[in-house]
Amino acid sequence: MQTGEVTRIARNEAKDELVDHLTYTRLSKRYADTANSEYLETMAGQEKSHFDFWARLSGLNERDFRPPRLKIAMLMLFDRLLGPTFTVRRLEGNEKQTIQKYKDLVASGSLTATDEERLRQIIADEQDHEERLKDTLSDDRLIYLGAAVLGVNDALVELTGGLTGLVSSIRDPRVIGFSGLVVGIAASMSMAASNFLSTGMSAEETQKARPGPAAAYTGITYLIVTLGLVVSFFLVSDRHVALAITWGVATLVTVGFSYYSAVLLEEPFHKQLAKMFLLTLGIAVITFFIGKGLNTWLGVQA
Repeated sequence: MQTGEVTRIARNEAKDELVDHLTYTRLSKRYADTANSEYLETMAGQEKSHFDFWARLSGLNERDFRPPRLKIAMLMLFDRLLGPTFTVRRLEGNEKQTIQKYKDLVASGSLTATDEERLRQIIADEQDHEERLKDTLSDDRLIYLGAAVLGVNDALVELTGGLTGLVSSIRDPRVIGFSGLVVGIAASMSMAASNFLSTGMSAEETQKARPGPAAAYTGITYLIVTLGLVVSFFLVSDRHVALAITWGVATLVTVGFSYYSAVLLEEPFHKQLAKMFLLTLGIAVITFFIGKGLNTWLGVQA
């Protein structure tokens, strides 16, 4: 590997490590009085040492790097909205590729013996990050992810299916929207109550979720998705256009939540997305034809 290529790699890695260091530093201050403080401070110091190595290898120093403030601000916003586990997993998201890149650099023979040894230690640090994350970082959002998934999935499947079925037999979009809203509100309370009971009755010793918050996560996510899906029927006079908007909202919610779940659960994004989208689409198509059939059989018009 040529010296110029090593320098290029070092500069790119230094930029990434600086972002990680600054983000971990801000997170450690935000969670200063929590169980996550020590982990975040340790990670901030480790990433700073990694940055120093790459900056030296690139022939530059800290003053020569301008941290991408917008990227760091977005990561801190993610933390506010989605929790520290999601934010840290985003920071560590390309770890496997990074480790392989470092191994290739060691194998190239382009570094001095001292730098090779230091890079091997950095590889060990990166490999240790995942275990540290699993064993150390505390995040209630991860505990209640299952409850939120339940609310989002049920709302998407039931409401998109129900609204699609209603469009096939009811002409007035406001009636469709009203029907969907009533059903959605009732279903959100029903789902919350069911999750409250099922969580409270769990006999698993490892069960950490409390019934109240679990029910709230399920009910609130269900209600939010419901409002997003039905609002177009109150704003648009053509029921088919309203349905198209509803499907657009459903697609955005599916993509967003699939990505969130994939990052937290460390599963392939495309598999999560395909699973949620095919389930939602399948139920909607079935209910559309059920609505058509019932309309023909019962002669209901509205």
